[in-house]
Amino acid sequence: MRRGGGWDCLDLCCEAPKTCDRVCPRRRSEFPWDMMDVRGFSPSNVGALTTDSQPSLPRYIPVLQGKTRRTRPLSTPWAALPLNLVCTQTRRRRQYRCKFTSKGDLLGHFSLGLNTRVLLLCIGKDRHLERYWKEKSAGRIPRQLASAGIDAAISPNFSFFLDEPLTQHIYNRKRSWLCAAEFAEQNIPPIVYLHALSGGDWKLLGDFLRERSDVQLVCKEFQTGGVRADHRKKIRYVAELEQYLGRSLHLVAVGGARFVPELEKRLTSWTVVDSTPYMRTIKGRRRARPGTKRLNWTPDPDTPIDDLIAHNIGEYRRWIQRLRSRATKVA
Repeated sequence: MRRGGGWDCLDLCCEAPKTCDRVCPRRRSEFPWDMMDVRGFSPSNVGALTTDSQPSLPRYIPVLQGKTRRTRPLSTPWAALPLNLVCTQTRRRRQYRCKFTSKGDLLGHFSLGLNTRVLLLCIGKDRHLERYWKEKSAGRIPRQLASAGIDAAISPNFSFFLDEPLTQHIYNRKRSWLCAAEFAEQNIPPIVYLHALSGGDWKLLGDFLRERSDVQLVCKEFQTGGVRADHRKKIRYVAELEQYLGRSLHLVAVGGARFVPELEKRLTSWTVVDSTPYMRTIKGRRRARPGTKRLNWTPDPDTPIDDLIAHNIGEYRRWIQRLRSRATKVA
């Protein structure tokens, strides 16, 4: 019995095809168009998911939600930028596009150093991801992203809800793979998002990645569900996935900083991506040095924001390193 209830793909169908907007065979007039939208459910027609050169990712990449009154370029090897800040709709023609035409334009807008590499973060609210899918126009937006100097991109994490037909999950997973292939086609190294809820989903991913032996960069987010969600299970599944494939993967854990000990114990290679230092900085808080397990933040309204964000990112990196050093590998 699959997670969420039911024995087959349609047990969670609402049985109201006239008002339903899900991808479901019972929507007889719309289902063929949904299938055409992703060129069928088979993964065999997904293009290459790697590029000639693969990026070497650090243990931590900060997420920036904007320039935020900074006056000096931020010196950081990598920075992650959310999709909705990089792609937007123009006011006059209401055309969806990448806002930037060059790498210099992109780095200047977000006040980043000239040597900073940029990770496009396609992890976010449904409306932003659905807008990207609707408007990407067979590679037009990926070409613009390549011109803007994006150095790597996480494929969109289209939603997986428990109370919907399994065909919706298959459709969303295929869409994410197609987006990743379009990134690779434009020489943007894609990071494949791991859409999975059940053990069967992870087995499907294992079979898919076994056929794609060149794929190493994968992603999973650790934010949805809050503290009640069993995020550690995701790490265990990725570790089992590595054993099934017989090769190592590099997991990009979005929002996974509190699970660094588990990441270090079970995986050979990983990167944490989150916006904690940025968010604390814009709220005028400073990372206090003492403490390993917990982060301590103190009010600091006087330090210039350029100095404060550099301090917070640096201390956050060192905190992650301390968590790593205290972890014990699982044999």
